[in-house]
Amino acid sequence: MATSQVGSQDLQVQVQHDANPDQASAFSNIHLILFPLAQEYFHAAHANSNRLRTQQDVLAYYKHIATGIRCLEAVLKERVPPYVDCLAALWYSEALFNETDNWSHADEVLNKGIAIASRNNLYDVKFTMLHLSVRMLAQTSTKAASKLLDVCQREARAFGMPTWIYTFQYLTALLQFGNQEYAAVIHTLKSSFFDCSSNELRYVSFLTCALVQLKQDNAALALEYLTRARHCETDYSRTYVPQLVIMRMIFEVIAIMMTGDVAAAEQMLASIHQSIENQAGVEQNGQWPHWHEDGSFIIALPSSSPGVKTIPIKFRWWGQSEVLVITYLLSGVVKLYNSFEKRIAIRYLSEGFKAIDNELTKPSSNLSYDQVIARQKLFKTIKLNLQYYTCLERLMRNDWSPVELEKLIAILKQAPDDALAGMYPCILYLVALYFQGTGRVEIALELYNLVTRSVGQQSDYAMLSMIAIILIYKGDIMRNEAEASRLAYRLQPLIDACNNKAITCAWQTVSMAFSSASRIDMQNQISALVATTKTIANSQLTTIVLYFAVLQFTNHDRRETTSRAAFVNAKKTRDILWSWMTGVLASDVLKQNGKELMAEKQRELNQRIAPLLADVINPTVSL
Repeated sequence: MATSQVGSQDLQVQVQHDANPDQASAFSNIHLILFPLAQEYFHAAHANSNRLRTQQDVLAYYKHIATGIRCLEAVLKERVPPYVDCLAALWYSEALFNETDNWSHADEVLNKGIAIASRNNLYDVKFTMLHLSVRMLAQTSTKAASKLLDVCQREARAFGMPTWIYTFQYLTALLQFGNQEYAAVIHTLKSSFFDCSSNELRYVSFLTCALVQLKQDNAALALEYLTRARHCETDYSRTYVPQLVIMRMIFEVIAIMMTGDVAAAEQMLASIHQSIENQAGVEQNGQWPHWHEDGSFIIALPSSSPGVKTIPIKFRWWGQSEVLVITYLLSGVVKLYNSFEKRIAIRYLSEGFKAIDNELTKPSSNLSYDQVIARQKLFKTIKLNLQYYTCLERLMRNDWSPVELEKLIAILKQAPDDALAGMYPCILYLVALYFQGTGRVEIALELYNLVTRSVGQQSDYAMLSMIAIILIYKGDIMRNEAEASRLAYRLQPLIDACNNKAITCAWQTVSMAFSSASRIDMQNQISALVATTKTIANSQLTTIVLYFAVLQFTNHDRRETTSRAAFVNAKKTRDILWSWMTGVLASDVLKQNGKELMAEKQRELNQRIAPLLADVINPTVSL
């Protein structure tokens, strides 16, 4: 979540805010011309901010910005009412901070404005300037910014201004979040927001705490905070804030997927799509109501002032475009598990690519150049993720063409540095899968080991890599039982502590395949695994477990039912290799049960699959 703030451009100009008629005549009214003019120049610049292709375009952008800044500077040189002087100082400093590198001059002008506001008891505009001052100071010294924030909070309490008390407290939490002081963030939010009278502010605090837990891979704790947020939502009595609800559902899908519970993630994903459809149903000119392009939205605090019902606080999150793109990505990830039959996952991922390309080319309305650059970085990061899961979908279908991996490498070269750091182990794992699937297990083994060294042992990718290494050592090409046993001994306690049901199930499946347990124990393990794979809605694991179940079951009817279920499941997921294996097994079981006609029909189905096996078993590779 981005910062909460009161922006200078949202303040209404009150020409004689604190002046009587006699005093007003002594002031210039030049701002009545120059304020709208500055607004026009800034708007003209921002309208083309995401279509700056050449140096000339950039120069034209900054010419508009510089002209707008000069308009505000001209107001500051005139004798104007104190409120107007403060507003000009605020807007001028904000423009310098957001659009230029001249922060020292911005700070100088801002401090003069704060002094004028203090002398004239203009507390709202003063605190707005202080909020900007803290954010500016945080760019160079978070320690100094924190000290200034403490002063701001004490002053806001002294004047009894709850809006600013909460705004400064939340800014404190954001600074701590930026410094990765996660325990401090939770403490700040818990002491300031958990028991406040505003339902919406509690909602925001619970969402922020959930985000903190997600950053630390604590899915269970994140879900606890999200449940508390949902409880706030059920008894809303004032303004409905769709941004908070969709944010909560997006966080829930991410947290649930971290636990491997795909079925629950699908249910929540359906709720996100329903909320988006509800927004789209009342959109105007392609825009959802109450959604601004810069991601800002308002929540209302109940007011204790007579005649004032609510006090607004502005927050900033994603805009409509970012929500759509991230929803396409999450939909593709969730649908990877069990929707191969219609290739729904790849359809969502493809829609994500289209949405990004569209957003990067259409004109903006009120975004600065820096905001556009930040937005483009976000879209490039999401695009990298979209391509990653596109590659994974291909490998899961045993499509070993290197085309999508080559696209991934091309996108990787344009990705932001922070995205590369986060995706590094994921991409290493993906490439290792490719080499393992194409028979180059020595390279795969090297890459898997590199993954385990680059992330913590408790990481999902580390555990998946260790499982893959064990499979390689168990295989015929690099058979090494001693090393496989040693690694399995190291992995078991990590699996025992793992909260991801899919990884736990994958390891249990591998262990079962090489187990020397008695037939009865194996049958019990398999029955439990079948139930688990269905619970987490992982169709590929379900197929594999059903295949092994047929080999272990002794009851003829149960073997037949299970073998046919395995074949149907593999066919639904368009998994060529497992369709062949389960098909051959099903025909053998039917023959053993004396059902020759049904066995023959199964063999005919198998023969249709056989020509497709060549590319799976002996793929043409060039990477």
